[in-house]
Amino acid sequence: MAVCAAAVSADFAAGRETSAFYSQMAGASWLGIAFSALLFGGLVALIVLLARRSGARDLFSLLRRSPGGALGRIGRALYLGILLLAGGSLICAAGRLGALTLPLRHAYAFGVAAALLLAAWLALGGAGGMRIAGAGFVALLALYEAALARFGRLDELPGMQFVLELKLADNLPAALLFGALHAAMCASLCAGVVLRAAGEGARPAALGLWSGSVFFLLTAAGNAALRAQAGELLALEVPFVALASGWGAAGFWSSAAVIYLAAVTSLAGLICALPLPDWMLNSKISRGLH
Repeated sequence: MAVCAAAVSADFAAGRETSAFYSQMAGASWLGIAFSALLFGGLVALIVLLARRSGARDLFSLLRRSPGGALGRIGRALYLGILLLAGGSLICAAGRLGALTLPLRHAYAFGVAAALLLAAWLALGGAGGMRIAGAGFVALLALYEAALARFGRLDELPGMQFVLELKLADNLPAALLFGALHAAMCASLCAGVVLRAAGEGARPAALGLWSGSVFFLLTAAGNAALRAQAGELLALEVPFVALASGWGAAGFWSSAAVIYLAAVTSLAGLICALPLPDWMLNSKISRGLH
């Protein structure tokens, strides 16, 4: 649960990733989801296996100890870029939600500060907190997606009417390629949590199987919610929020809570990926990693 909570970002909780990587493929989206979940689980298992063999505690150390010389340095530079870009995106999402929901001056800054503090507390405060937060968030996201699939409706799009042509509809190669890209992106976000699980004795196959299964359920539920609606919904910036708009204030606050929590858990996953000194880690974590 913690692995998947770190893997799905604020864009996933808003429906943007599901729309871009899967739903625009129409019928082929389901095969793309299955392939993505399989690859995601395999990447999780591979990271655990490599961590056990190398004894690495973070992905930077893992890449440094991998064979290849200059390729390892390139890999570390690329991963640093991923962390910076993903972190910046998540921080901006938290700030926008703060500005939308908090009746305060400097609400944007409050939203960012609260997200960073919560993420740091989860990442540094012990494995138990990350597990509990991950399980709670995954359950909440699954319930939110199920409610969207069953009760979410957008009968009329606001503003100018348009027709959306899905160029990649039923394109199986594109569905597989986009699924692979999404799996790799999500595995990069949660690599720090996976390495922590490896340090606690997680088995590669078991963790990969469970992570891939939960990832499949979350992605399939989101795709079901979008596929049940008109194709024009996929052109919106936040499709899930649009579907929830019919619920009034309940839709607004439930969407805001899910997206904000997704930003927090993903930020916690990015902090777990950093090469942190022992004194910053809870004693339980330190014992687990050693």
